[in-house]
Amino acid sequence: AALFTGEATPVTTNWKGVGGAVPRTICAWVRLEPGQPQRRYQTIVSWGDPTIGLAAKCELLLYQPETSHSTFMRLSFDQYLYTGITDLSDNRWHHLAAVCRTDPDGMRAPEVELYVDGRREGLHPGESTTNPPIRQRPDTRVGVAGAMPLVIGYTDRPAAERGFRGSIDEVYVFEATLPEERIIHLATPPKESN
Repeated sequence: AALFTGEATPVTTNWKGVGGAVPRTICAWVRLEPGQPQRRYQTIVSWGDPTIGLAAKCELLLYQPETSHSTFMRLSFDQYLYTGITDLSDNRWHHLAAVCRTDPDGMRAPEVELYVDGRREGLHPGESTTNPPIRQRPDTRVGVAGAMPLVIGYTDRPAAERGFRGSIDEVYVFEATLPEERIIHLATPPKESN
């Protein structure tokens, strides 16, 4: 596992990430550092063009509402926000997965399923925006000017102070929508050997 302090110390890859409106599944094991002051956004993994209004960046992150001490998982495509309901600020390891089916014609919002520890999550009604007023369909831009390759643990765009504070392990990005049984398999910790 990689330990992140919340500073600008990401793991930067040379992989452009899954582009366009292609279906995808993003998974990672995470554990937050206990006793840290509130941080509204903590990037787990991110890639694409962060220009606001384009819906061209894909980001799996942790989100802490201003009026809450709870921290939730979130999948973001700029103005499209899919926020879970399980509080992850308990100093335990959690497996997170986001499965996204996009409409290649751009007529419908993406269908997103969130999973925590292999269990399907409901969407937080007050913290999710699945039908934003600006209807730019999610279209992750990769390999173009301004686009970031896949980074783990931090992104400074669209704003700084998004560094992850805790541990991240086993990050996977699939160019496919994994079925629930595969998510459950990935969320099952290995058995201890004697």
